[in-house]
Amino acid sequence: MGTIRGMHFIRILGAVGPTHWRDRTIDPTTERWAGDLRTGIDLAYEEFGLRTELCIFGGIDYTPTKAQRHLVVLRAIAAINHAPDRIHAVEIANEAWQNGFAGPEG
Repeated sequence: MGTIRGMHFIRILGAVGPTHWRDRTIDPTTERWAGDLRTGIDLAYEEFGLRTELCIFGGIDYTPTKAQRHLVVLRAIAAINHAPDRIHAVEIANEAWQNGFAGPEG
């Protein structure tokens, strides 16, 4: 595995919405999301020798229900299964307690 300035992996968010990231939104319900995710993972690995830590949810603006979030998790699993050696780790939600995962529905 490679390193770039001491880094061994990159961390990416799979979903972020306009509530907190107006200028950098990622909608995980779009048709091309899984393909874009695979492309990013492959690029990091093939061009820079870095594995990816995927944080699926940086927010839930595009997936307000538990059922919608469940579908996105399944899509993420399918997207990363093509090359598990390129994955460092998977995190379900960034700061879950404050971005929509609190309580029974979370």
